[in-house]
Amino acid sequence: MTLAPELATLADAVGRVAERPAHLSGSGSTLFVLTDDALHAEFLARAITEQLAVPAAAVATHPGPIPGPPPSPPTPTPTPTPPAPGAAA
Repeated sequence: MTLAPELATLADAVGRVAERPAHLSGSGSTLFVLTDDALHAEFLARAITEQLAVPAAAVATHPGPIPGPPPSPPTPTPTPTPPAPGAAA
């Protein structure tokens, strides 16, 4: 947050209201806090807006695994076979 130190200040303030860490989105300028459930998110958004005078919104995410095909199993790493006794190296 060296390019926008005011985001660090806001993240600290949001973290104090939330009583848990505030995170910065990958592209920046959006802070988010993980909550326990939708009700917690609604109350927290209201508290942030009221106490810090910044807009905040509760956003729901997909409950459970992300839809789509299951991940592929890892490819086994072959174990090198030691040379037979008396074989040329």
